[in-house]
Amino acid sequence: MTIVPNVRILSAMGRWAYGLVLAAAFAAGCASAAGPDEQTQNVGGNSDLGGVDLAGGVVVENCQPNQACTINGNPGDCSAGTTFCSGNVQSCVPNATTQSCYDGPPGTMGKGVCKQGTQTCIGSLGTCDGQVKPAAAENCFNDLDDDCDGVVNNGCPNTLTTGTPRVVGGQGNSGGGAALQLRCPANTFVMKTVIFGDNSDGYLSGLDIYCGTPTIVRGATAYTVSVAVSATAMGFRGTTSSGATTSFDCGTGFSPGWQNPGFADSGGLDELGLSCANTTIALDAMNKMTFSMTKSAAASSSGANPDGYAFGSSFENDCMPGEVLVGYDVQHGTWIDYFKTVCAPLVVTYK
Repeated sequence: MTIVPNVRILSAMGRWAYGLVLAAAFAAGCASAAGPDEQTQNVGGNSDLGGVDLAGGVVVENCQPNQACTINGNPGDCSAGTTFCSGNVQSCVPNATTQSCYDGPPGTMGKGVCKQGTQTCIGSLGTCDGQVKPAAAENCFNDLDDDCDGVVNNGCPNTLTTGTPRVVGGQGNSGGGAALQLRCPANTFVMKTVIFGDNSDGYLSGLDIYCGTPTIVRGATAYTVSVAVSATAMGFRGTTSSGATTSFDCGTGFSPGWQNPGFADSGGLDELGLSCANTTIALDAMNKMTFSMTKSAAASSSGANPDGYAFGSSFENDCMPGEVLVGYDVQHGTWIDYFKTVCAPLVVTYK
């Protein structure tokens, strides 16, 4: 037999039997402890016992308290109740007024920062308060599993490398000299160049490069990149017994080589310079790292201007935004006959 009481919360709380917090004016059903032959009827009026208003209870013969009953009007945990007797008036009092809840993706609750909340369940379900659901992306600076996939800081920047090289320009005599690729090792880029000239022929005849290895460094709220510059140069020489030597140095910060201004004629390379990149780092909402680059003057005796011999036509071989200078492709013999700049994109790998 189903009993439909009308129970509401009052501020006074009595004994344990009356101490449950109830929602106002809910309709409920309860399995009665009374047998099939017992007479029941709705009871009108308000018989207030210990803070529980028993209006809408039922009269039964031999009321049995503390028996399990069901309140059909309440969802979830609040549907389970316990019988309460006031004389021969029996009511079904819910065992709980709130229940746990979570509406995040399956399999995420209890992982990382994700946790369940609570909601009221008297009469109807309330909002789920206090739950924590997965973030769209990790906070890379707190060492917590914010997206609740069981891995801390996945998707955060990890290493910085260089991608597929791209050749830029082509100045001088393409039919002269032996071909040579003077390029930094994989995942490094040019940080310093030294040019060598030969006064007897009026062309540049040698070139050294110093390469830098980048490392992504996580700070408290932002990322930086440190660069370890090689102490030993890679290079080649033609005839360099006489002539000026000029260095172009980007330092040790994250300011890689980015542009080559110079002069060349039909016989070879007359002048060459190096411009470094002023580089800033940005991290978007999904932790994608990007780089903004602007040309800066190199720290050298001639600034960003090329040096060598004042002949030929000017050129400027620029890397693209997001690229860095990784070396040179040349043809040379006694001097540098033909010259090309080689750039490569910066590539971020993520955890």
